[in-house]
Amino acid sequence: MKILIVDRGGKIPAVKYGGTERVIWGLAKELHNQGHDIVFLVPKGSYCDFAKIIDL
Repeated sequence: MKILIVDRGGKIPAVKYGGTERVIWGLAKELHNQGHDIVFLVPKGSYCDFAKIIDL
């Protein structure tokens, strides 16, 4: 399954607190581990080694 996760908050991965960003990072990581294709639509400057990033 292809899954798009959208967050207009902070960059991922969360550097400091990042409550929402930590939750979506963990969710995406586990979905990826189960074989799903993950795409993040997040603020510019974000990065991820297991999912595609599209800048807002």
